[in-house]
Amino acid sequence: MKFFMCLFLFFVSFLGFSDSENDGSENKACFTVNGMTCSSCSVTVKSAVRQLKGIKGIVVSVDNSDAIVLFDKKLTTIKDIIFKINAIGGEFRASEKQCKA
Repeated sequence: MKFFMCLFLFFVSFLGFSDSENDGSENKACFTVNGMTCSSCSVTVKSAVRQLKGIKGIVVSVDNSDAIVLFDKKLTTIKDIIFKINAIGGEFRASEKQCKA
């Protein structure tokens, strides 16, 4: 799973989503997502977050209990993403964390 996450991030950075190469509206945020226990949890989180305007991409890892989201900060906020994940219900609880380099 870590391989796929790294591969996704490589392609995203290759496509020009780095902060230094855009108009400043694209942003990357990392989240701890507690309560995920299986692959369908990952799909549920992805589907919920993708409903928000301005989501460019999302990678969710059940093994690491985290999510990395690329989004347009002119259209959505970190608080919106956290609220959306927490609103799924059940045991899902999201909080922002420092992204690894």
